[in-house]
Amino acid sequence: MQKSFSAVTLIAVFLFVFAAACQRTDTTSPVTVIEGATVIDGVSGQPIQDAVVVISSTTIQSIGTRGSVPIPDGAERIDAAGKTIIPGLFAMHTHVAMGEGMERNPRFYNRERIQRDANAYLYYGVTHVLSLGMDLEPMLGFLADQQAGGTSGARLHSSGIGFAAEGGFEPGGFADVNRPTTVAEAQEMVRREIEDKNVDAIKLWVDDVRGSVPKLDPEIYGAIIEYARMQNIPVFAHMRNLEDGKELIRRGVTALVHTPPEVDEEILQLASDRGVAMMPTLTGAYGARAYAEGASFLSDPGLPHLFPASVLETLGSAEYQARIADN
Repeated sequence: MQKSFSAVTLIAVFLFVFAAACQRTDTTSPVTVIEGATVIDGVSGQPIQDAVVVISSTTIQSIGTRGSVPIPDGAERIDAAGKTIIPGLFAMHTHVAMGEGMERNPRFYNRERIQRDANAYLYYGVTHVLSLGMDLEPMLGFLADQQAGGTSGARLHSSGIGFAAEGGFEPGGFADVNRPTTVAEAQEMVRREIEDKNVDAIKLWVDDVRGSVPKLDPEIYGAIIEYARMQNIPVFAHMRNLEDGKELIRRGVTALVHTPPEVDEEILQLASDRGVAMMPTLTGAYGARAYAEGASFLSDPGLPHLFPASVLETLGSAEYQARIADN
């Protein structure tokens, strides 16, 4: 049996098991063969042209050029000529279920929107999503169902409710974050996030919005980082100031989810020495440029299945694109 993809121009296949892939085929499980694509596996020095990928049940069994990989009898065969297969992508800085149409607000947060966002991410080849710091109660039920195999879409990972200074930063208008005022209070709050919600990460906001609001004190966020890391929980920090970034690295943060407007050799060396990831979130700037240049990608036939018509109409309007171009 053969079939081909007509609408999807990018096939995202989760290749984490590539290292374990061998030339055996388990004929007792359903077998799917994807053939003819170019495979970028993240391991080989060059893309694999005219590749054959053999998948048994949910496990990739073998990958290689056509003719080098045996195709089991009776396998379902998918013609992917002209397509590209890549490893599943990770989105490491997201805030799921916070938007409806063109508006972002915590009042929109519900289970239906969590599922909608998970499906949208997977459509674009994002297989794992880390939601940072604004996950309300419906996320707990979603994650439980996900663990039991009862959900679709990308696999979500949550950092629960994040941490900011009392009277300080309100991410996306979301005021109800953890706001410790002492080290002991900070440690208790992070303990609850880890033990009560089984979070995958902890999120910090260290941002005084150009000096207009308080920001987390280093002693307090240092205690949060220390407690979380003792429980093997990574800590991701939002910050805008260069010196804050350096101090967060010194205190043991796992990743900076923005970078300062300007970086210097010291912060780059600190990050390198301590294995800290720096995530500059460049897509915001590039996205704005893409809209300003006409947003031809809005003709993608999959978009109406993922986004309300009102959103697509707004994004495609000359008025919106001119406003983006002026910013």
